[in-house]
Amino acid sequence: GGSGLAADAIRLWIDDDEVPLSFDGRTFRWQVPEELAGAEYRLELRARDRAGNEGVQRLAVRGFALPQRAQLEANYPNPFNPETAIPLLVPPGAGPVQLTIYNAAGQMVRILVDRPLGPGRHRIPWDGRDGGGTRVSSGIYFYRMQTAQTAQTRGMTLLK
Repeated sequence: GGSGLAADAIRLWIDDDEVPLSFDGRTFRWQVPEELAGAEYRLELRARDRAGNEGVQRLAVRGFALPQRAQLEANYPNPFNPETAIPLLVPPGAGPVQLTIYNAAGQMVRILVDRPLGPGRHRIPWDGRDGGGTRVSSGIYFYRMQTAQTAQTRGMTLLK
C-alpha cells in the first residue's frame, strides 16, 4: 500500500523517444544519445505513484550530455577566408588533445591546440596563419585531432 513511488514508476523521454532509466536506490541515471551531446533537446519525465497519480515535468536542455568519444567535426565555413572554426567533441578523461593544421604536401603548418581540454564541445578558431604568424596561401589544408584514444583528420579549403 501507500502512495509512495516505485522505481519502475518513473519513465523518461528524450525528443519523444522513451529511454531506459537505471535506479540505484538514490539516483536515477540515463544515457543521452551521443548525437545530442552539446545539442538542444527536450526531456519529459513522468512519475506515477502507487495511488495512480501522475506528474509530468518537461524541460528543454542544451549541452547537458558529455560526449562518450572524441570526434572531429567539419569546420565552418568551408571554403573559408580568412578564418574558420573547427568543432570537436572531447569525452571525459581524454587526456591531452592536439589539433594540428597541415598543408596538402603533408607539412605541418601550425599547432592550434596541444593541451588537455575539458570534456564537452569545443570550437577552435584558425585565422589562416602559420606558426610564425604569416598568412598561408589559398589551397587545401588538413586538420588533425589526436588524443590517446584516437586520431582523426579532415580537409578544408582556404580561398582568397
